[in-house]
Amino acid sequence: MLLWSEMPMWGCFMSRETLASPIFIERGVKMLDEMISRDYHHPSIIFWGAHNEVDTRTEEALELTKTFVGKIRSMDSSRLVTYATMHPEQDFVLSYFDVIGINKYYGWYEGSVDGFSSMLENYYIHAEKQGAGGKPVIMSEFGAAGIFGDAGWEPRLFSEDYQADVVTRALQIFRDDPRIAGTLIWHFADIRVDVRSDRPYFRDRARSFNNKGLLSEYRKPKMAYRLVKEIYRSEW
Repeated sequence: MLLWSEMPMWGCFMSRETLASPIFIERGVKMLDEMISRDYHHPSIIFWGAHNEVDTRTEEALELTKTFVGKIRSMDSSRLVTYATMHPEQDFVLSYFDVIGINKYYGWYEGSVDGFSSMLENYYIHAEKQGAGGKPVIMSEFGAAGIFGDAGWEPRLFSEDYQADVVTRALQIFRDDPRIAGTLIWHFADIRVDVRSDRPYFRDRARSFNNKGLLSEYRKPKMAYRLVKEIYRSEW
């Protein structure tokens, strides 16, 4: 089992002011220090993650990245440093990392699954301009919600069929691309989440759960689980 270890810094809704806050940066550096000190000798860790989905189109995120990556490399020069970007086509911190993680949800939060193909082509062009053209890429998050037991004659939102269709079509695109080094489906099993109606993804959280798991919260496999198992075990 191989692990990507990162501190709790998910930044999808973080403001530029937060990213530039001295106390925010100080606490991030402290958490990195504690994480690496604790797990330096853990044999399963192959990546240290600097941050997750912060707005890497901003100068504030660039300065944050320089600080965090510098801290990681000063403590451990033996492991690869990575992060997850949700802005792959505009991101300008790519060159600071060894491995690029891309979090995108075509077929769920935006467009259709086919959008992965054009996004990746645009990313590769952008990465070359940023001096990161040869860096390995991992699709670090992708997927769709599927409510266990909701199956029908055709794929539709929140059905197991729809989830399976999105995940398997996305995997085909990624596996056909030799530049993709790995795929991490979001996620293993359904989890309860904090649901607030003032947030834009409120209606995405049916049952008060994030339903993107390949298994239900009781670890019962959905249709996508079985299909993904076949794909990951195949030679294709």
